[in-house]
Amino acid sequence: MKSASVFSGRNTLSSGFTLVELLVAMTLGLLISYFVSDILVASNRNSSVSRDLSQAQEAGRFAISFLNRSLMKAGYGPDGALDQPYEPLCSGSAGMCTTDSSSNDTGDRIAIRRTATTENNLSCQNTNLGVADGTEVTDVFWVEDVDGTPTLICRTYDSLNATPITSAESLVSGVEALQALYGISLCDPTETGSRNVSTYLSATEIDSPPSSFSSATCPDGSSAQVSWQRVYAVKIAVLTRAADPTSGAATERGYTLLDAAPYSFDDRYTRQVFSTTVTRANY
Repeated sequence: MKSASVFSGRNTLSSGFTLVELLVAMTLGLLISYFVSDILVASNRNSSVSRDLSQAQEAGRFAISFLNRSLMKAGYGPDGALDQPYEPLCSGSAGMCTTDSSSNDTGDRIAIRRTATTENNLSCQNTNLGVADGTEVTDVFWVEDVDGTPTLICRTYDSLNATPITSAESLVSGVEALQALYGISLCDPTETGSRNVSTYLSATEIDSPPSSFSSATCPDGSSAQVSWQRVYAVKIAVLTRAADPTSGAATERGYTLLDAAPYSFDDRYTRQVFSTTVTRANY
């Protein structure tokens, strides 16, 4: 008898992805990758913008705070206020004097006169001056380029000899321009001793007052006067920028600081304008 060997079983069929399914999966993968990449790029861009804005704001706040403290000292004297709280205008762009923006693209030069004492024998950089008690000194602030970066600079001078006591030192990086207007009291103090600021003038206008002031009269009948001794407040404004340009295309923007002509830029730097008014404490 023959024995028959019989194999009984089922064939298992394996089915893969169809071409359509593969195309759909690839498309979805590409879309997800695109959106994830776009989110990452946007996140990096926003982070860069926030960083640049923070840099410009930090520079502005520090510059305004430093100038505010220095302007509060204008005219200080241990035995009474100095007759001349600010140095007069000069035509050059250097030295112990005030300049107007017409001669300097980076703005004005502010020269603040005060008296150094044993308790306050510091320069505008907060370093020891090493001068005798009672020496009149002048702190001068201006903006200039330092290794390609606009910077707020200061230097302290001996007021009487007009000689520098310290070297010119960088205070705040990223400050592109400094502007100032001086609040003038055209009339003598009132009976109560108050000094009312009548108008704000540039340094040029203080040295060469507008003709309209020569014919003005005060309540007591006296003629109005314009001089540095009558400055009782100062408006200051600074323009600051970030340390590095942002990514993306350049953008044209304009910024106005007090009475100066608009500052126009066509680049990728983030900028901010800061301003304040400082009342003279010593008179």
